Amino acid sequence: RAGFTMATAPPPAPAAAPAPEKVEKDDKEREKDEASLLKEFMQDVGEARRLAECDRILRCFKLNPYDILGLGTQELSTSAEIRRKFRQTSLLVHPDKCSHLHPRAKEVFEMVQKAYEALQDAEGEQKKDVDGTLRHAREELRKERKKLVQRDNAYLAACAMKGGGDREKGREALEREYEASSGFQERLRLKAQELMTQLEWRRRQLGKRVKGEKERVEKEEEKSRKAFKKKAEEKKTWEKGTQDRVSNWRDFMKGNKSKKIKKKKVKAVKKVEKVGQAPETTASAPAAATGGQQDSAR
Repeated sequence: RAGFTMATAPPPAPAAAPAPEKVEKDDKEREKDEASLLKEFMQDVGEARRLAECDRILRCFKLNPYDILGLGTQELSTSAEIRRKFRQTSLLVHPDKCSHLHPRAKEVFEMVQKAYEALQDAEGEQKKDVDGTLRHAREELRKERKKLVQRDNAYLAACAMKGGGDREKGREALEREYEASSGFQERLRLKAQELMTQLEWRRRQLGKRVKGEKERVEKEEEKSRKAFKKKAEEKKTWEKGTQDRVSNWRDFMKGNKSKKIKKKKVKAVKKVEKVGQAPETTASAPAAATGGQQDSAR
C-alpha cells in the first residue's frame, strides 16, 4: 500500500472558441427570426385592429359622420383633425387590406369616404345641419348637468378649490375637464343620435308630404293639359266643320241660284210663247164670229 499511487484523470482541455464568422452568422439568423416573429405578431395585431375598426364603423350611427370617423370631439374638431382621422381610418379599413378579413370591407370604406365628404366642406349644408344638431345636444346636456350640480355642496367646494377661491373660474375648469371625459362624449353621442333621429324622421315626413303635394300638382297639370288639348282639338274640329258648312252653304246657294235662273228662263220662255200665241187667238176670234153670223143667217 505504501508504494501504491492512485492515477488521476488529466484536466479537460479548454473548449475551442467559435469562429467569429460563425458567431456573426448566428446573431444575424437570430435577429432575422426575431424580426420575422415581430412582423408576424404585428401583422396579427394589425389584422385584429382592422377587423375591430370595420365592426366599429358598421355599428356607428349612420347620420353622424363624426361618429363614423371616430372623432370624439364631434363638432369641435378642426379641419386638420378631420383630415388626419380620415387618412388613418381609410388606410386601416381599405378594401385592398381588409377584403380577406371582412366581407363588408368595401361598404365600410364607402361609409368612411361619405363621412369625410360631408365634413370636408365647412360651408356645406350637411355639415351645418350636423354641427347644429350636435351643438343643440351639447347645450341640452349642459342644462341637465347645471340642474344636477347647482345645489351640490361638494361640487361647489370643488369649484372653489379648483379656482383658488374663484368659484366661477373653478366651475369652468371642472366643466372643461368633464366635457373632455369619455363619459360625457358617450352621452353627447347618444343625445345627438336621439336628436338626429327625430330630425331625420321629420324630414322624411315632410319629404313624403312634399312628394304627395308634388304628385297632386303634377296630376292637376296633366289634367289641365289634357283638357286644353281636348278643347283645342274640339275647336279645330269646329273650325274645320265651319269651313265645310260654309262650303256646303255656298254650294246650296249656288244650286238655288241656278234653279232660280232656270225658273226665270222657263218663265221667260213661257211668257214668250204665250205672247206668240196671243195674235193667233185674236185673229181666229173674228173668224169664229163671222162663221157664227153666217150660220145664223142661214
